[in-house]
Amino acid sequence: FSTSTNENEEKIDEEAAFFHMCQAANLGLTEALVNVAKIYLQLPHDHLPDYKVNETDENYAMGFEYMLEACEKGDKDSLYFVAKAYDTGVGLSKKE
Repeated sequence: FSTSTNENEEKIDEEAAFFHMCQAANLGLTEALVNVAKIYLQLPHDHLPDYKVNETDENYAMGFEYMLEACEKGDKDSLYFVAKAYDTGVGLSKKE
């Protein structure tokens, strides 16, 4: 598993933290939806900034789905990302 340290030199289990962030996203917490989406889409993100998932079509599609759900919750950054993806095709899920 992946660990990192914070300012207080405490070890952080990033796999466990990501698991719990995904649980929060699956329960509809907007901030978690956005951060999980960004992690899957390989975009810069605020929480777990060094955490990465494998760059696969499946992970990208999952990230896009989380981003769509964040749009439904009214998150402005997600709305902008998805609108731009539909308008330009850049960032559009490969399944769309």
